Amino acid sequence: MVKKVLLFLLLSASLYAQVTLNTLMDETGTRLIWDSEHKIGTLSKGEDRIVFSTDAPSLLINYERTIPADPALYEKGILSFSDETARLIYDFFSSRREDNSYEVTTILLDPGHGGKDWGAYRPTLVDEQQTYLKEKNVNLDMALRLEELLKKKYPDKTIALTRRTDEYIDLKERVAIAESYEFSPQEGMIFLSLHANASLNKKARGFEIWYLPDNVERDLVDGDESQAVSQVLNTLWEGIFTRECYNFARFLLNSIDESYPEDFPNRGLKRELWYVLRNKNMVSALAELAFISNEEDIPLLQDEEFLDDYARALADGIGDFIEYFEK
Repeated sequence: MVKKVLLFLLLSASLYAQVTLNTLMDETGTRLIWDSEHKIGTLSKGEDRIVFSTDAPSLLINYERTIPADPALYEKGILSFSDETARLIYDFFSSRREDNSYEVTTILLDPGHGGKDWGAYRPTLVDEQQTYLKEKNVNLDMALRLEELLKKKYPDKTIALTRRTDEYIDLKERVAIAESYEFSPQEGMIFLSLHANASLNKKARGFEIWYLPDNVERDLVDGDESQAVSQVLNTLWEGIFTRECYNFARFLLNSIDESYPEDFPNRGLKRELWYVLRNKNMVSALAELAFISNEEDIPLLQDEEFLDDYARALADGIGDFIEYFEK
């Protein structure tokens, strides 16, 4: 009640008073997504959204309806609103529910390759018998280890795999599996694809984490909005997912690096338009665990203790991201 009176006084101070964005966000408890190129912003709280622009004389409410309002002002890097527009925004969010929490409800692990698709492979000896170290087996082995850890760590979350056996699943089917899950606006999903690396350079070794670059085009907005509105909203949401995919990759990389500070090279974060990472409405990354083509990495990928430690490092990285995201 005190906050509402305070904002009312601010709004009523002058017929031509302007209310800054920061003041409005403090009073409403909202978060901002800002598209600086198109000068369009989205204020969000819980499941509710208001989209505003410096050009359009209206507010878009929950992507469903528009109401007349003065355009936002953007001067010297500061956003502000007329008293009437600020009052409309404040009244809307004040009437809505207070829950503003976000949750990762599903973790989907994707062991790369499988079946007829071996991925990278290398002749090796196991118990003095000639065989092949196959990437598809390394990926599945790590996914199963990681699944076991995550189920213990998060008994209330869904932990799933795109494949649990040595079967071939093409890329489109992996994406279809990922996109078959449904969520509320306050729920999120993590998609982690697991691979082992290979290179013509036999000295290349270590681990690296991949995420999507900025120029991805995904259909992230569903609904009956006009094409122009959908394009703007899609751009705004794409920025959010790009940032969170980077954060997820960063948490994974840092966790592995802390587990192997000296004897296992950190090859850093890398960006690429991997097909399986372009899933709608989820945070994704691809981990290259080690090099099957390197003589020093090969025995590590066959060592039970190393693989257990590696799975724990990945689980810790996932946990670090979840803690960050849910806050």
